[in-house]
Amino acid sequence: MKKINDLNFQKKGNRQIDNSIIVTGNGFDLTCGLESGYEHFFKWCTDNIENYVNVLNLKSNLEYYLDLIRDYFKKNDKLSIWDLYFIIYTPLNIDLWCNIEKEIHNSININFWDNVLLSINYYIKNLKWQENEYLIFSAIFIDRYYGIKEDRTPLFKQLYKPTEITSQQFYDDLLQELSILETRFSKYLTIELEKNDNYYSNQNALIKSLLKFTTENDNFKILSFNYTPYDKNIRFLNIHGNLSNPIFGISDLNNKHTDAAIFTKSFRRTIIDLPHMPEFIGNQKNNIIFYGTSFNDLDFDHYNLIINSFGDGQIFFCYSNYGGKDRKSEYIKSVKRLIEKLESNFLHLIEHEKIIIKEINTI
Repeated sequence: MKKINDLNFQKKGNRQIDNSIIVTGNGFDLTCGLESGYEHFFKWCTDNIENYVNVLNLKSNLEYYLDLIRDYFKKNDKLSIWDLYFIIYTPLNIDLWCNIEKEIHNSININFWDNVLLSINYYIKNLKWQENEYLIFSAIFIDRYYGIKEDRTPLFKQLYKPTEITSQQFYDDLLQELSILETRFSKYLTIELEKNDNYYSNQNALIKSLLKFTTENDNFKILSFNYTPYDKNIRFLNIHGNLSNPIFGISDLNNKHTDAAIFTKSFRRTIIDLPHMPEFIGNQKNNIIFYGTSFNDLDFDHYNLIINSFGDGQIFFCYSNYGGKDRKSEYIKSVKRLIEKLESNFLHLIEHEKIIIKEINTI
């Protein structure tokens, strides 16, 4: 893996590198007053999506209410199988989208969905259910995609010819279920932006503050891990889709499932035909300013690309204190983990001011 080129940079004040890339994550939107966390979205779903709260209330007794849950999903095609998965297996008070994407990644790579497919094909072959944790998921898929008449007459059984669902077909349908969730989040975020009159002014104020305490120049572009747009005069690129087409996906790295490539963010970007980072940034050298990013493993390939392919200047890791708590120590640890994963010497880079950690006063 390529290391950060330790001493190939220009110190602050040397104007040979006057281009900057501001890299923003969900912490940026939250600081600007946008309720864009998963916990916010989940709360909205409970209040606005038909039967969502009913499924949630049956969480601890789902096996006793199979027919009722199936009925909820039959009546509302806006409910997604991923809603059910997150309700059962994920703490719904988490606020980091990377944790949700980690759940997607893990569910695929621990073969959870392969077992759902096995359960589906068992039913198709035998016309009876297997009593296991996958039953409710396989039943909803049968209802929604592979409808089989609940007919047990001798004539039906004589004429019935079971057709196995292929892995490719199933994972295409599972991705379709994820798109239901993405479309809903697009709607939610659009509503939140319309409600927040101060978002764009807060956005501009935070950008000015970031530049003031880092590079002190106004020649910048934004790479955003968020889905929100920026002011029309700002050059920006949404890395993981945009407000119309948000992408909830997994990384190419550590993905062992052959049929799960369609869930990777790079594949989904290509399908949506979004611009790639190199063509957006160009060939110039840059300083890099991070704010509000989680440095999660699922996006490590992006962090590596940004730092090692588009850098050469200083790298500013910026944070803000909130909730009455000093976040510096916690933030330094997360930055250190990232740099060491890049196989570079964190303390050496700090000492030589290649890396600078800055507190930014919130707006």
